[in-house]
Amino acid sequence: MGTDLFRKSKRFNETCVVDTISYKVLKAREGELSWLKKNFVRSSISIFVTWLTPMMITAVIFTTYILTGNEMTATTAFTLVSTVNIFQVNGGNK
Repeated sequence: MGTDLFRKSKRFNETCVVDTISYKVLKAREGELSWLKKNFVRSSISIFVTWLTPMMITAVIFTTYILTGNEMTATTAFTLVSTVNIFQVNGGNK
C-alpha cells in the first residue's frame, strides 16, 4: 500500500512538472507570437512608407509648382519628373 501511494504521488508530481513546463512554454510562445505580429506590422508600414514617399514628393512638388502660379507644360513636367527620378536613384529608393 505504501509503495502504491508512493507511485501515485510520483506520477502526480511528474504530471504537475509537465503541466508547469507546458504552461511556461505556451506563455513563451504567446510572447514570441506577439512580438512577431508587432514586427510584421512595423515592417509592413515601413515598406509601404518607403514605397509611397517618392510619389508623395512628386505630388507635393507638382502641387507647389502649380499653386505658386506657374504654368505646367510638358517640358516642365518632364524636367520635374526626371529630377525626382535622379534623386530617387541617388537616394537608393529605386
